[in-house]
Amino acid sequence: MTRPADLPTGDHFAHGTRSRYVCGCRCQLCRASNTAYYHARQARAKALALELAEPAIPITKPWRGPDGSTRVRTYARACPGLEGKPCPKGAHLRKDSTGGVCRACREGLVWNGLVSARKVRLHLRKLSAAGVGRRAVGDACDVSDSILAEIIAGRKRFIRRAAARRILAVDAGAIADSAHVPAGKTWALLDELIARGFTKAELARRLGLKRAALQYQRGHVLAKTALAVEQVHRAAGDPPARARRPLFCECVKPIPLDEVCAKCERALRPVGMTRALLADERPKHAIASSFEWQGGWSLERRTSRAGKAREKKELSRLARAAE
Repeated sequence: MTRPADLPTGDHFAHGTRSRYVCGCRCQLCRASNTAYYHARQARAKALALELAEPAIPITKPWRGPDGSTRVRTYARACPGLEGKPCPKGAHLRKDSTGGVCRACREGLVWNGLVSARKVRLHLRKLSAAGVGRRAVGDACDVSDSILAEIIAGRKRFIRRAAARRILAVDAGAIADSAHVPAGKTWALLDELIARGFTKAELARRLGLKRAALQYQRGHVLAKTALAVEQVHRAAGDPPARARRPLFCECVKPIPLDEVCAKCERALRPVGMTRALLADERPKHAIASSFEWQGGWSLERRTSRAGKAREKKELSRLARAAE
């Protein structure tokens, strides 16, 4: 293989470094640096082999004797291979062998040569379909965004094996919080909780939303929203007991406006004010003034149309009950 044209010259690196040795310098300092790198690499390979190697399994091999006859020889210390794969050479370990595997398997652990990027490209496309973009992949595997872009575009056909392994180890859990994912599973979990008796207001409170409503789209939701819904679904338990609460309260005497009734959690009103609103023909604001009620006559001190409509409905119910 010829020297690449874009490879830096030896003057670019200092003496005593392996980079200068690779560029062609063979001085004593550069050769010593390359020797130290080799021994460190072998030590790392032996340490990895001791962690991953399996016990040796005896194997038998045919063997041709001196007289031309074929015999069978049993190797009690055969190389077991690595990561569940047999040894590519079927080597026999010597009695003084260290590391648990043969030299070829040990060097394969630390080999960082070029491999095909096709498998990495297919993996990146699957992650993209799952909502994991290349920037999220780069943050998870410590590979530059430019390299990932060239792999996806097909311009980079080979990649270092260590980088390829880091990319292939990335799964859908590396998705960014702001990424969009299909909302089908999220709404299926929400619909299940609603069918079990949870109100949308209760689910919104558990999800930490500011409004008591589930304003999620049916097509796509944010990844952090999908994760939050899954967490709420796992820890949901039984729905809280609900009871119909009265719209009016006559529990105690008039109190400050910023307090509410501990029993019905509604705005407190003076005793007799509700009956006066039913029986008295005077305007409601006049009745409220006679009771020194400062919160207005509408529901929960509100003057909206919805509050007035619920107020009128409750008054009508109380009137029918009084008859």
